[in-house]
Amino acid sequence: MDITPQQPHQSESSSSKITGSLDPNVPPFTPSDDLSSAKKDKQKEDLEKGAGSTSQKTRDGGSSKSTPDDSNKNKNNKRRRPRIEKVITGYIPTQQNNVIELFVYDVPAVWSIHQILVHLKDWGSTIQLSSKRQRKYQTIKVLIELNDAGLAAYQRGEWTVSLGGIPVRWFPGTYSLKERKHRERFVAIIKQLPDDLTTATLYQGSPHQFLLNARVDAFKIIKLADGSRKLLGYYKNLDDMKAVIGNKQSWGEFSLEWCTLDSLAPKKKERTQP
Repeated sequence: MDITPQQPHQSESSSSKITGSLDPNVPPFTPSDDLSSAKKDKQKEDLEKGAGSTSQKTRDGGSSKSTPDDSNKNKNNKRRRPRIEKVITGYIPTQQNNVIELFVYDVPAVWSIHQILVHLKDWGSTIQLSSKRQRKYQTIKVLIELNDAGLAAYQRGEWTVSLGGIPVRWFPGTYSLKERKHRERFVAIIKQLPDDLTTATLYQGSPHQFLLNARVDAFKIIKLADGSRKLLGYYKNLDDMKAVIGNKQSWGEFSLEWCTLDSLAPKKKERTQP
């Protein structure tokens, strides 16, 4: 197995600075000097004075204007670039009809390539794998010869499957980013989740009955800036989503209600007509 890390391209830049100082030993200009030579000396003197004053202003703590290029460079340096790794296992498939290319979402970023390959054995035999890490999660693209169980789940059109005991979302490798985002179009949510309602309690190798009752095709829990959390349930079509809106489900002593995203959005103030 060959592992070939790919480092993001970084552009190199160089800056030049004009510096100079006046030489007190330079003889003053006299009428006997050549006129063209005097002009050159005067231009050199003006240039040196300008560079010297600029350098002194910077050393004295004066403010300097940053160029758009400089600001862009600072933004690019602050922005964390995704880390990409690729693996070719060398496995030669024996069942070509079972070979599928997949995008896999929600894989923990802390998982190494080796861990991912170990967990993928539950799906079948990996031929090629690439991983793109960003923040808490990584997206993987895998070419794999699925086993019978994995192929059956794929042919049933399941959106969520278990990888190493945790829920991940998979997509056909032929899907564009727009097509993958389209699966997030029909979503219902539950806000203000109880502390013990977590991804781990909702999915332990298979979906909890709570998710089965809601008939979600995929789900995700998001933590908001104020510390509260909300559960997102994704559906394949509008009718399935509408069927769950307004339904209440019990979680321990709590009664939780499914609603739409629009119901959480702040209402716009109506303008009074003149």
